[in-house]
Amino acid sequence: MVHSLFKWLTSLTGRALILALAVWSVIGLLSFISLGQNLENHALDLIYRLRPGSPQPQDLLIVGIDEPSFKEIGQPWPWPRRMHAALVNRLTQMGARLIIFDILFAEPTHPEDDELLANALHRAGNVILGQTLEVTSDPRFARRMLIKPLEPLCQEARGLGLMMVTPDADGVVRHFRLRLDGLETLAAAAVQHLTPPLVLPTDVSGLINYVGPP
Repeated sequence: MVHSLFKWLTSLTGRALILALAVWSVIGLLSFISLGQNLENHALDLIYRLRPGSPQPQDLLIVGIDEPSFKEIGQPWPWPRRMHAALVNRLTQMGARLIIFDILFAEPTHPEDDELLANALHRAGNVILGQTLEVTSDPRFARRMLIKPLEPLCQEARGLGLMMVTPDADGVVRHFRLRLDGLETLAAAAVQHLTPPLVLPTDVSGLINYVGPP
């Protein structure tokens, strides 16, 4: 009987069945791991919703750019760089410690507008600009290309940082990366230029400790 079983297992049908069982075992294990990760993520979201909210930072101002902004200003996107220059000048007058642009100024526009923005960055001396990594579309030569702001703007900026947000599989952003390919992310670059320096609220896995609920 043992000999017959061994003979069957080594036959084509037996090997196919063993392979199928192995594949299904791997799929089942991966599904279990994925389910466990999803449960952990939802539990974490629930904790954030139920816990008391932390005080909102009083020294942080976010200047949003959205549809209401376009209607209020009467100017569609992209805005002329003279408007960004005016914003930098205004924030400088208000005593901003650090100004961070989550915008990529990679292409030249009107020369006068580009110059106005470069001059505003120079006067402020505390502006961090965003840069990005693009992956080439040709799969044979897949590589990341660093896209930086215009050189005159880079020269006047206090620093540069990667603009990147990496959501989990369900579309929720729970983790944060300090670096990618040896380059600092935008928030990490900004922290380096604050005095006194701040500690980013993440754990060893980069899990974000959000202020208050989502």
